[in-house]
Amino acid sequence: MTRRVFFEVKLHDWVVRHDINGDGLLVKTILQKGEGMDRVGYHDEITLDVKIYQRETVFCEFKDLATSLCNRKDIPKTIAAILESMKKSEKVECLVQPAFFIHFDKDLRLLYPGIDEDKILQVDLNLKELQPITDLYKDGTTFFKALE
Repeated sequence: MTRRVFFEVKLHDWVVRHDINGDGLLVKTILQKGEGMDRVGYHDEITLDVKIYQRETVFCEFKDLATSLCNRKDIPKTIAAILESMKKSEKVECLVQPAFFIHFDKDLRLLYPGIDEDKILQVDLNLKELQPITDLYKDGTTFFKALE
């Protein structure tokens, strides 16, 4: 005698994970989807919350940081790479493999010397505001910013 068991499964929600560079070194989990189609550009003005940590050790935490990607003293390459893939009002958690910040973002290790090179680095970002700024002639001489 053969018995069969049937299960009924209902999908309520799912988590979107995105491998930013396609190499597995930066994996972004989208907690809240962004608005519109605009992504962060090099000259755009942004306001964001940032938290960089490994397990219980928090290296930096900023609330309402107003900056742009061209301001490299505020934004390490790791954070810039994640931000370039984000939309306005998007909230993400990102896992950064040690190979990424060892080989591609040496400034991050200099900025936060306590980072353990054997552990995955976690970055939480919340892109609150995005004000696009367009380089009109693509030569860095003239920029356009819509005021509203």
